[in-house]
Amino acid sequence: MDILCNGAKKPEGSDPIVDPRPPPAKLARLEQNGAGPSAQERSRQGSPVAKNPWSLLPVFCVVEHRESSLEGEKREEHAEFVLVKRDLLFNQLIEMALLTLGYSHSSAAQAKGTQHTCT
Repeated sequence: MDILCNGAKKPEGSDPIVDPRPPPAKLARLEQNGAGPSAQERSRQGSPVAKNPWSLLPVFCVVEHRESSLEGEKREEHAEFVLVKRDLLFNQLIEMALLTLGYSHSSAAQAKGTQHTCT
């Protein structure tokens, strides 16, 4: 058995080629709770299928959700990489990244955000 970084043990027969699912830490927040679309549904929504690996760009996303209530402000943060099509328009980036992460169309369309490029 192989030791994973969190101390859990991985079965010897576990092979990433045979079992291509990402580790639980990489699943979208909503999918872990059973509320979001599956990986297959996400690929139909917006996550591209890679025919040519150079046609996709990795994008690092930090999604922050804030709720104000009588008890105070609640803030959640979720960070993950997504792959987007290289020919995607820059003004569509936030919505497509959120769709790829499993957020609904309405949530993605209403989201406000900033885009930072690394040089």
